[in-house]
Amino acid sequence: MVIGLIILFLSFVNASWLAPAPQGQLKLIANRAAHPLPDLGADANGCPGARIAGTRHSFIANTQPSIAQAFAKSASMVSVDVRRTGDDRLVLFEDSTLDCRTDGSGTIADTEMDRMRALDAGYGYTPDSGRTFPLRGMGNGLIMAVDDLFIQNYDAPFLFIMHGEARDADLLHAAFERAGIEIEDRYGFFGSEAAVRRMRELAPDAWTITETEIRRCTSDYLRTGWTSFVPESCRNGTIAVPLNYQWYMWGWPNRLIARMESVGARIIVIGDYEEGEPFRGVTDAQRLTSVPASFNGYILVDDIMTIGPALRN
Repeated sequence: MVIGLIILFLSFVNASWLAPAPQGQLKLIANRAAHPLPDLGADANGCPGARIAGTRHSFIANTQPSIAQAFAKSASMVSVDVRRTGDDRLVLFEDSTLDCRTDGSGTIADTEMDRMRALDAGYGYTPDSGRTFPLRGMGNGLIMAVDDLFIQNYDAPFLFIMHGEARDADLLHAAFERAGIEIEDRYGFFGSEAAVRRMRELAPDAWTITETEIRRCTSDYLRTGWTSFVPESCRNGTIAVPLNYQWYMWGWPNRLIARMESVGARIIVIGDYEEGEPFRGVTDAQRLTSVPASFNGYILVDDIMTIGPALRN
């Protein structure tokens, strides 16, 4: 009898259909814009980012053509990598070194921005362990500074993946000021804890998140969500919902959405997750059919070229 009442109580408290219908639509975050998908099973040989699973297109991550293409394919937001150069400029580039993806060598931190602009951003990509390089020559002159990003995409929503120190946040904040753009909550800042925390001080209205904070909110909610209690770690934070763990999230989707909205938290759906693995975006459009139609949060997408049109249709 008691066990039955407990089950009934938990079912009622976490019943999604009893929660108010969420307002708004889901939003796709194109992770690093349109780019070649990595070959996760290939022998990296020290250059995992340059090992790709074929070439269905010629778009290269963190470049203007790939950003424009991502927005054209229904992205609501595009994530870009930010690193500091040797002359204290901010460049859009994922790796800390030039050797793997470009025809240059050395670290980003020791290379001046003008030198980076002259490199081929597609030089090192290979689908067959170095036998062919189908994007070589297609990335000439495509590496750009954050200032270029604002000039070519004024006021567009971006999620900045910050890899550096606290002072990188000051440099990025200054770039926003030079462009005359106010940092509002439609801009996101993720990555290095020191840089993100500094950006939180400079732009308190922005979406600022670290992986540690996402993991803490998610794990805390999994422990307490059955009671309807939203942990303090989720307040104004972000919770991750892996595609393969949707069933495990208390009150998913509508009740969870209402709870997170009540504390100013965002929800981001990510690809299938395995313990110990980094967060990854969705690459299979078919997997998105499992996401409830009422979901109005963010979905991190690694293959916007496929998923954007599939979702639109």
